[in-house]
This record gives sequence, C-alpha cells and structure tokens, in this order.
Amino acid sequence: MNKRIQYRQMENLLKKMNEKIDSQNRKIESQSEILQEFIGLLNVKQREGEDFEKFLRELALWREDVASYLTANEQEEQSHLIFKRLDSIFEEMGVKIHTTKENSAFDSKIHEVIDIVETEEEEKHARIAKSIRNGYEYHGKILLKEMVAGYKYTGGD
Repeated sequence: MNKRIQYRQMENLLKKMNEKIDSQNRKIESQSEILQEFIGLLNVKQREGEDFEKFLRELALWREDVASYLTANEQEEQSHLIFKRLDSIFEEMGVKIHTTKENSAFDSKIHEVIDIVETEEEEKHARIAKSIRNGYEYHGKILLKEMVAGYKYTGGD
C-alpha cells in the first residue's frame, strides 16, 4: 500500500513539474516571437532607408506596445529580460529613456499631459502626478515626449 501511495505522489509531482516546464516553454516562445518581431522591424527599416530618428521613434513606440502587452498578460519576469536587452541596444544607439518621478516639475519640452489629477495641495499644482508612458531622447532631441498625469490645484474648499 505504501508503495502505491509513493508511486501516486511521485506521479503527481512529475505531472506538476511537466506542467511548469510547459508553462516556461510557452513564456520562452512568447519572448522569442517578440524578439523576432523586433529583428524584423530592424531589418525592414534598414532596407527602406528611412530617416534614422523616425525609425528610433517607431522602435520606442514598439517598446511601449510590448510593455503594455506583457504587463496585461502578466509576463513581467520575461518582460524584464526583453527590456534589459532592448534598453542596452537603445543605449548603444545613443537613445535615453525618460521616466519622471512623482511630484517632479513639469517641462513642456519633454512632457505631454494626457490626464489631470485634482489636488487640494497647492504646492503640487502643475507638477507630475505619475508617468504613463516613457519619453525618449536621441542626442538631445526628443523622439517621444513622456506622457504624464499632472496635478491641478482645485483649492481647499
């Protein structure tokens, strides 16, 4: 009887391990598909001979789309690996990624307000409430403004 119980426990453990391996394989396949899309994007843009800054802008938008997809599909651990590599490529190309911290000063040159957060704290007026999408800069030129939510003082009434 003990051997049957042990056998079933081992069988169940093996089944759980196989399920976990299958799950990891699906994540790896998803990551591979995303990287293949990125490589395809690079190749197409090089062949088309488009303006390099326009290409970088499209690449930055693609990065943000992938971030939204991975976050929505709860694949944050694999997104970390993808972004680490992609951010390294951006760095090699001279692209800087901007993410402003909460309560920082608003700068219309690098920020675009797409949402307003009302506040009764006057000192927060016209400051950043939160970053919604990263901003991108290439050798001092803004490729994409960072999308932010900004505070608006409503008074303490």
